[in-house]
Amino acid sequence: MKVVLITGASRGFGRSLALAFAQKRHLLADKTVQLHLWARDASGLAETARLVQAATTDDAATAVHVTTTVVDMGARDDYVDKIDIFLAGVHAQGPSQVVLVHNAGTLGEIGLAQDLSSVASLQDHMELNVSSVMWLNKRFLDVFGTREASSPAPATPHVLVNVSSLNAIEPFATCNTYCVIKAARDMHHRVIAVEQGAFVKTLNYAPGPMDTNMQLALRESDRTDATLKGMFQQLKTTGTYVDTLASATLCVEHVFGPNFVSGSHVDYYDIAA
Repeated sequence: MKVVLITGASRGFGRSLALAFAQKRHLLADKTVQLHLWARDASGLAETARLVQAATTDDAATAVHVTTTVVDMGARDDYVDKIDIFLAGVHAQGPSQVVLVHNAGTLGEIGLAQDLSSVASLQDHMELNVSSVMWLNKRFLDVFGTREASSPAPATPHVLVNVSSLNAIEPFATCNTYCVIKAARDMHHRVIAVEQGAFVKTLNYAPGPMDTNMQLALRESDRTDATLKGMFQQLKTTGTYVDTLASATLCVEHVFGPNFVSGSHVDYYDIAA
């Protein structure tokens, strides 16, 4: 049995990731795949689950079992206990591999660095985008990781996927909070790659510019850098945004492919044909 957990799975790229894992389930090379979908929006989760089930109904070779959990990764009173319950349940089942995909996230405040509105707002974004990610990984490593990178690795290493961005490695004016968040998450997963060796692999995957709610916010805000806004408006006008399912599919294929280097930052355009 293999287990996949995707956070932020109620819409957009998270939903496409769920569909990509379902459609590429043969890559997991197991008769049973448990797909856990987490998000704050119950109705959106239900729709993602419906689409996944519709995509896997007629497959006798691999059974995909979908579980949805309403969880707010920005509220520690909510996510801490749910993480422990999830990990205890998964550990008891003895899966051959667990894949965690950290997709949940927010854009943060748009504007110049000096335009931040409050410490409270900044802390809220950090809780959801950084603290909860680090805590989920910490608890996961408590259960499935190692304290010695030289330890004998399992036959199939576990995988942590961080949905990253070009913003993690390049500065973009008026995207200060988002750049900081993405850079922090990238480095966190790079450190884990060093500490865990072949025991737990990590991937920072930048899916490319996609026509999501985040992009809509950047196009419509009067605080977005003019050059950046113009670039995104051009992508919209020309219909050249990256398709969410195409990018999600490449991500899944890369995770189970021969060129996956743990700790790497891989952009959609690096691997798109």
